Amino acid sequence: MFLKITNLSKTFGKEQVLQDLGFTLDAHRMLSILGRSGSGKTTLLKIIAGRTHPQQRAESIGVFRLWRDLGYAIGALLTGIIADWLGLDWSVAVIGGLTVLSAGIVWMRMK
Repeated sequence: MFLKITNLSKTFGKEQVLQDLGFTLDAHRMLSILGRSGSGKTTLLKIIAGRTHPQQRAESIGVFRLWRDLGYAIGALLTGIIADWLGLDWSVAVIGGLTVLSAGIVWMRMK
């Protein structure tokens, strides 16, 4: 078990934003938090971050930024190489296709 939340409630004044929320998240699993504006998504993340040791938060953010920036760099290099070899239209098509493929992989893993 990576994260366990039980009976979490939060109010702002008279407005109850979170009520008796609970879930368990296993290590190496993904979680999507969806909801309308004002439903408590950011509040939940702030509560979790506030309970996490600062060193662990820094490590998590560092790993996220590493993969994000590495993806940007590889995408930029790949776009340039394909544009040089095959032209700009092919470059945009290949990068668009990789983006769709990536979204499909994320969708499958989240099922």
